[in-house]
Amino acid sequence: MSTKPSGYGLMQIGGQERPFHVGTHQSDIFCRLHNMSIKAYSEMFSPQNLQAQNLTAGDIADFVYSSLVAGAEWDGLRVELTPLHVRAWVDDAQTEETTKPIAEMLKQVVARAERDAERAGNAQAPPAAKRGSKAAKKKD
Repeated sequence: MSTKPSGYGLMQIGGQERPFHVGTHQSDIFCRLHNMSIKAYSEMFSPQNLQAQNLTAGDIADFVYSSLVAGAEWDGLRVELTPLHVRAWVDDAQTEETTKPIAEMLKQVVARAERDAERAGNAQAPPAAKRGSKAAKKKD
């Protein structure tokens, strides 16, 4: 497949550059690994929960694992890694590499929330039009 989907990226881990994908397939892999519902997954990886830093090191490693499996499968690669492999790789990887999948997921969550708010007619005003901004004061 030549066109890469939203949520697709590359990361340097396990001694090589590997594809990752964050999305429906990735979340299914994570949920099956943890025997959890999509609702529990959504709560676990909510922006509020991430900001509160309520995830364990294992949760982060398993998120990376699920995104690597989804990326490999998207690219038609044979999956020859386990959660144990990925946990060891996460220990050795640069932090900016291991956070790429979570950053991509957050980007998707924010974009989805903005689309949903827009559809509901609750879209936030552009920053210049917000109350108290310099641009808004000039118009008053």
